[in-house]
Amino acid sequence: SLISSAGTAEVAVKADAVRETSPILDPAFDLADPAAQAYMIRLCEWIEEQPDLVLYKDPPDCWMRRFRDWLASASGPAGVAFPVTNRTRFPELLVTWARQHGGRNFFGVSTVSNQVVWARMLLRSTIDWQSAGFVISQQEFPKWQAVVEHVKATAPSTLGSNPVQASDVWLRAFVEEEFVTGTALACAISVGAAFLTTLCFVQSIALAMFTAVAVGAILVTLLAFIVLSGSSLGVIEAIAVVCLVGLSIDAALHFAHGYIHAPVWLVEAADER
Repeated sequence: SLISSAGTAEVAVKADAVRETSPILDPAFDLADPAAQAYMIRLCEWIEEQPDLVLYKDPPDCWMRRFRDWLASASGPAGVAFPVTNRTRFPELLVTWARQHGGRNFFGVSTVSNQVVWARMLLRSTIDWQSAGFVISQQEFPKWQAVVEHVKATAPSTLGSNPVQASDVWLRAFVEEEFVTGTALACAISVGAAFLTTLCFVQSIALAMFTAVAVGAILVTLLAFIVLSGSSLGVIEAIAVVCLVGLSIDAALHFAHGYIHAPVWLVEAADER
């Protein structure tokens, strides 16, 4: 699976045999397969070739490439080439390398079967953590979903059938998007309800329209003030904005009623002034 985390957001590519929320092993997952080992390196290279996807080339966390280099080095086991064809020895070599070079976070070995049951790759992406939620969810998230689809289409069956991606930055972006969308929808519903309620009680479309426009203008002014002051639209502010509709409707209705039902002489006097 592909897992992305943030900062300038980190992305972990996880050839997943285990789901964190549901620990069910994929029986097809077998990283001891030489084709699966070779594909992990090709996937690193493919990701690095994509424009504006990773922060820098040759990421140190492309751990399968580091494992390959270790096998070929003087400190590695003698007479073992990459990819490792000895399925029994492969997990042992992987654990030995991980203990020496700190790679234990990239895979898991079952204590029962002594087989690798999940694997992942962590990559630092170009996503700016401070970007707006809409920008991340609508522009950046699809890029990494495309990587997942690429893995599904090109990976050998021994890497499992359901790679996934996850990240703290995705969670923040989608929560922010839902929050802003929900607040806008709540404001629209509140103004619409105010319009219908006013229309029901005063039996005047002109009065109802005047009131709804006035309340909408108040909301826009308040939101503009929040933006210009550099404040953020938090939970308290969102609730306050929705409540403001109810507080504004009374004054706006009185102004509308007074304007429409003002006597002619008063309107003419106001125009003369």
